[in-house]
This record gives sequence, structure tokens and C-alpha cells, in this order.
Amino acid sequence: MSANDQNNNINEERLLLIVKRLLNLVIVLVAVIILLPIIFFNQASISHWFQTSSKKEATDSVETTIKNLKDINSKIVYWVAPSIASINDSLVRKKIVYGKELIVNTATYYGPKGTIIKMSNGMNCQNCHLNAGTVPFGNNYSAVATTYPKYRARSGRIESVEKRVNDCFERSLNG
Repeated sequence: MSANDQNNNINEERLLLIVKRLLNLVIVLVAVIILLPIIFFNQASISHWFQTSSKKEATDSVETTIKNLKDINSKIVYWVAPSIASINDSLVRKKIVYGKELIVNTATYYGPKGTIIKMSNGMNCQNCHLNAGTVPFGNNYSAVATTYPKYRARSGRIESVEKRVNDCFERSLNG
């Protein structure tokens, strides 16, 4: 088979593919043209399908759904920050207490009137990381140790947790 014959076969296959796609498009358009008037003119009967038989049933249904969600939510066990009192090593406990103090009162140390340096806008880390980063769904620190270092799209590279904290100071705390 010559190169010219191969090109003709490829062109025929492409043409067949285009024709198949066009036929599929025509079928979809015909179906839409046929179904739209049916749906439009029978709108009253269609909307009846979605209506409940009474307001009481709808209210009962909503109340039942809310009760079920509360039951499910009460059974879910969320992450709980470890208690500082449970730390046996006194040096480690002291460092954690100091770290918590920095998160809660960041502006005292790094704020506009900071005792360590005057560099930020006066916000505390706790403004974003609720209760010193210990609240589930409160921008907590539960997974920091397992997720860093990680790739960050903003910088386009892999960053350490130290770099991420510095970014918070630069951006969130306007340092």
C-alpha cells in the first residue's frame, strides 16, 4: 500500500467520524425540538409531579429530615485536639503552652506594638485558626505535621511549614 493510499484511508476515516458526530448532533437536536413543546404545553401536569399533597406533609418531611441530620451529626466523631495536661514531658508541654500563647496573642508579640517586633496588622493567628487552631472545621492545625512539606500553587514549589507560617505573616497579618 502506498503512502497516498494510506493518506486516503486516514482521510476517509476522519470524514466518517465527522459524519457520525454530525448525525448524533442532528438526533439530539430533533429530540430536543420534539420534547420541548411537549414539556412546555404539559407544564401544569409536570409541575404536579413535584408538588406535595399538603403543606403539612411538606413541613413534616422537613422536620423529619432535620431530625435525621441531627441524629447522624451526633454520631460523628470529629478530631479532638489533645489536652495539654496529657503531655508528660515538661519541656514539650512548656513549648506547646508558649506556642498556644503566640497563636492566641500574636499581636502582643508581633503586632503594631509588639514586644518582640513591630511588624503586623494587629491580628492574632487565632482570628483565622479558632481556639488556637483546635476547633474542627475552624481552620485547625490537626493535619499540619502530615501535610507539610507540600506543593503550593501560589509559589509553584514545595514549601515547608515554616515557609507557610511566614506567608501567613506576610499576607494575612500584613507583616
